[in-house]
Amino acid sequence: MPLTGVHFLLSYQCTYECDHCFVWSSPRSGGTITLEMMTKVLDQAKELGTVDNVYFEGGEPFLFYPLLVEGIRRANERGFSTGVVTNCYWATNDDSTRDKLENLKQAGLKGIMISVNPFYAEHVPFERTQRCIHISQEVFGFSNVMIYQMEYYRQFLELGIRERITFKDYLELSRDLDYPGHVEMFYMGRATSQLRDYFPKFPAQPAPNTQFSRL
Repeated sequence: MPLTGVHFLLSYQCTYECDHCFVWSSPRSGGTITLEMMTKVLDQAKELGTVDNVYFEGGEPFLFYPLLVEGIRRANERGFSTGVVTNCYWATNDDSTRDKLENLKQAGLKGIMISVNPFYAEHVPFERTQRCIHISQEVFGFSNVMIYQMEYYRQFLELGIRERITFKDYLELSRDLDYPGHVEMFYMGRATSQLRDYFPKFPAQPAPNTQFSRL
């Protein structure tokens, strides 16, 4: 199967330490990918001939905004379609939000993925998420803005959430919903310890017809 996409984690550093994070990001995580390393990977991807898209992630990539802008510019120069994932912590007002997004578009950014779930909502006021979504749709077009996860976005709108909300309060407000059953969850990383009480547990059993099962 040919490689068609490259994902850069600019850093494991994030604005928050969410319970569900599968890469263990936190404000205490340090280090970033260098521009030289990023450029080398982009050149190799170009030489490969099968890669057509490059995504910038973290951690929270907007913490390293100049590096993000330059990485997008270099990926765009090599003909790649580009995207970025963000928690929208930075979308504090309309003007600065639009400026950041317009600068990224000028650098070559084609689309954006905006994270929405109760774990982010503990830290990021939902009105910032809404602002980022609406302005992103104006800047990049509706088809180039992905809300991940849409189920939670619709729930938050229906529940009238505007600011932060604790996970406990969210569960209380949405107690009639099947929380783990309606959305995708990567049960790895920090989620394996922080969210284990929210999921059913089963004893480990050996797979049938294996050497281990006959020991």
